Amino acid sequence: MTLDAVYVIGSASAFGSRIVPSEDVDHAFGMPSGKLKARAGIHSFAHAAENEDEGSLGEEACRKALHDAHAHTENLDWIVAASETHHAYPSLSAILHGRLGLRENCNALDVGSDVDDVGVSFGGDANRLLKGCHGEEISVQEEFTAETRRR
Repeated sequence: MTLDAVYVIGSASAFGSRIVPSEDVDHAFGMPSGKLKARAGIHSFAHAAENEDEGSLGEEACRKALHDAHAHTENLDWIVAASETHHAYPSLSAILHGRLGLRENCNALDVGSDVDDVGVSFGGDANRLLKGCHGEEISVQEEFTAETRRR
């Protein structure tokens, strides 16, 4: 198969469900209460709850991206994953491959990197790139920690 072009046709994200006020983070790092809110506009952080991990959040984000792109798992040829955690085996791409029920000949690749490096490497700002058999890419992102800012 030869591809002339690859396009991002959908993206999604999933965040941990445990919301932590920024004042709690201020306190944990010995900063005055309200510093993150006042100086950076950060009101809260989303952390993974006890029943969440990179596999469950990654799966949720993948399923959202596939749904939004009107794509199906049986059309995926690759899953490329990057993680900042120290979880080594099974790899995140293998975990997602199994959780999504991808076909056996769908390739799984882990890139030892974080979201910024993978985004640059693949020309987008995403943690996961799912590549479909028609050359389209579906980008998804899962986060253990996310900040919420109000404008």
